[in-house]
Amino acid sequence: MATPPVATICELSGSAITTLANLKTQIASDVERSDLELAIEDAIGRLQLWTGNIGALQPANSPKSLDFRLRDAYQIKGNVQSALERLVTIANIGIRQPNLKHMQHVLT
Repeated sequence: MATPPVATICELSGSAITTLANLKTQIASDVERSDLELAIEDAIGRLQLWTGNIGALQPANSPKSLDFRLRDAYQIKGNVQSALERLVTIANIGIRQPNLKHMQHVLT
C-alpha cells in the first residue's frame, strides 16, 4: 500500500493562514472572546510575516521556496511540515469545539 503524498510547505502554510482566519471569524461573532480574537489576529500576522520572509508560500518548485531550499534536508523539512500540520489541526479543533483557555495558551 502506497503512502499518501505529504503536503508541501507551501500548501500547509496557505492552509494554516486560511484556517486561522476562519477561526478568527468564528471567534469574532462572540463579544466575550475579544482577547482570543486579538491573539489569533497576532498569530496570523506573525505567520504571514514568517511565510513571506522565508518563502513558505512560494510554489514548491520555485528556487525561492522553502520547499525547494529544504529539498535535501528531509528532517528539517519534515519538522516544518509537522509544525504547520499541528497548527492547522489545532485551529480546526478550535473551529469545531472552541476551548478558549486551551486556544489562548496555544497562541500566546
